[in-house]
Amino acid sequence: MESPFSSILYTNAVPSDEESQQIHNLLVGPQKAVAELTEELVRVQSLLDELTSKRDHINEFIHAHLALVGPARRVPDDVVREIFVVSLPSGENATLSGTKAPLLLCHISQG
Repeated sequence: MESPFSSILYTNAVPSDEESQQIHNLLVGPQKAVAELTEELVRVQSLLDELTSKRDHINEFIHAHLALVGPARRVPDDVVREIFVVSLPSGENATLSGTKAPLLLCHISQG
């Protein structure tokens, strides 16, 4: 924006009383514009938040239902049992660690 006071902006110059009044008058429009833009931004942000929430809710619905038809659900129970038995460590007891078989296999349906 152009300013009639550009020659004294960013200086140590002290405006006269008349210039001070002119500066105040000059700022009425821009201050109103900032207030209006702020109000519009609040409205748009509220709309954006609402749309984001709706999208997230729909995505949760989609992912929950896609899990129902995922390939892991189609593996027959006897095959899952066999995989579980084969994954057991031989010669030692199985640990209760989620990072080692057989509990590691429980993570196949997550994601």
